[in-house]
Amino acid sequence: LESKNPIDLSIVIEGNFVAFVSKNDDYYIVCDKCNTTEIFYNKRNNGAIITTSIDLIINSMDQVKYDQAVLANILSVYGYYSPKKHTIYKDISRLGVGEYCQFDNSGNFKLGKRKFFPIKTREMTVNDNLAYKDILFNAISSRASQSENWLYLSSGWDSSTILAILVELYGKSSVNAVIGHLIY
Repeated sequence: LESKNPIDLSIVIEGNFVAFVSKNDDYYIVCDKCNTTEIFYNKRNNGAIITTSIDLIINSMDQVKYDQAVLANILSVYGYYSPKKHTIYKDISRLGVGEYCQFDNSGNFKLGKRKFFPIKTREMTVNDNLAYKDILFNAISSRASQSENWLYLSSGWDSSTILAILVELYGKSSVNAVIGHLIY
């Protein structure tokens, strides 16, 4: 890893992580491929406050202002979520997918973005599909229980597939399905 560029850690390391890395008098905060952990930041002069808890930034601010455009989006668009890189607060942002934070040895803050390299695709054979099935079953069984599993059913294909696999692996008595009723 020492020879690698810190911003490429997500290519080398798999899983959910946040890393603080130093290299050549620069310091980096780098996340997994999808920036799964929410990283909030507030630029201040040349520096920034960076945290996984937005409360730490809010509590350090003299005055907190709401971002009206984000609030309008949340209240009018299906899902009630702010866009990935935004929060409901002005001057508090989130890292987007592929973004990282960089500080030089003087503490100057810079937001960067990794170059996107799409994964090459190819035609899949029957054997490839069977191998994929084995990987999927293994991923689910390694996170499941033989006796009790709770699964939120969203009516989408992913939760329905997981339900079918859990029932096939452990039987229907080991699965408890949860559905929710939402009113928009």
